[in-house]
Amino acid sequence: MLTEKDVTPAQWDSLMNLYTRQCKESANPKTLNQFLDGAWNSPLLGCVMVPWCGMQIGIETDGYTHS
Repeated sequence: MLTEKDVTPAQWDSLMNLYTRQCKESANPKTLNQFLDGAWNSPLLGCVMVPWCGMQIGIETDGYTHS
């Protein structure tokens, strides 16, 4: 599971923002631990990747998110 120690403060803020904005059509929103279990640090890409609303979101070290 990804923890706050594994990412930059800006990445953590973006992760928490994505977590709170989970897909509204989801009947069973994920818990924070479930959400973080799906996230991983990608050294090859240089960013954190997380599945979100049917797509993969990349979070750069400065917190910028993109699909």
